Amino acid sequence: MSLKKSRLVILASVSLLICFLNTGLSSSYSVLRNLGISANDTVKIDRSHPERSANSITVKVISGLTSGSGIIISHEGTKYRVITNDHVLIFGREKGNYSIKTPDNQIYPARIITINSLKGYDLGLLEFDSPQIYETAIISGEIQPSEIVWAAGFPSETAELFISEGEIQTIAPRSFAGGYQIGLTISIKKGMSGGPLLNDRGEVIGINGIHKYPLWGNPYIFQDGTRANMEEKSQMSQLSWAIPMDTLLKLLPQYISHSR
Repeated sequence: MSLKKSRLVILASVSLLICFLNTGLSSSYSVLRNLGISANDTVKIDRSHPERSANSITVKVISGLTSGSGIIISHEGTKYRVITNDHVLIFGREKGNYSIKTPDNQIYPARIITINSLKGYDLGLLEFDSPQIYETAIISGEIQPSEIVWAAGFPSETAELFISEGEIQTIAPRSFAGGYQIGLTISIKKGMSGGPLLNDRGEVIGINGIHKYPLWGNPYIFQDGTRANMEEKSQMSQLSWAIPMDTLLKLLPQYISHSR
């Protein structure tokens, strides 16, 4: 690239940032056009930040008269697949009454895809049709204790997407019933079940589903049927819990668009 063109690229990058902050993305691209510089001459806009990723892949799952959250994990033509928690789907199961509210606030009727491999896991797969183009999650099976993470979803008390930062406190050596294994310092709110747990690269590493201090039931039953003792239960109840995406990669490899 020539020195003159390099200077133009630097100028365009600064102008792009200013215009993005003041007038939005479309105006920013007009700066490049006015300078006669193509998008190939500039650094691509970074979409890897967890908040930007969460905003593009998280959907609201309307189930009967209640709602939860979900993640767009793949598409084929106009068909999009959304993973969520099975306990989110319970309230719409009698009449098959499900809808998906996408990041652009469109609402589409949805249907359950029955997958035998999901039995025993707190996971459910939905499908909806749309001619629009939506982002799909980049999924990673890599998780590390003490890793800084972000949980996203739609709390019941608000229509807005909520994103909260915390860390992975523990990775249980064996899963709870439903597949839960990642213990989090984040406070998951009611309605955020089924939403994504993201790392700092914007990759989805888990599916949120159990909040701190559950008011009923005992979610701390391991998949082999044994129960956590009182001390373990006390410690576990201080954390929110997520299902690792590595589990989904093993159960539904045919429905994953992007993985690392």
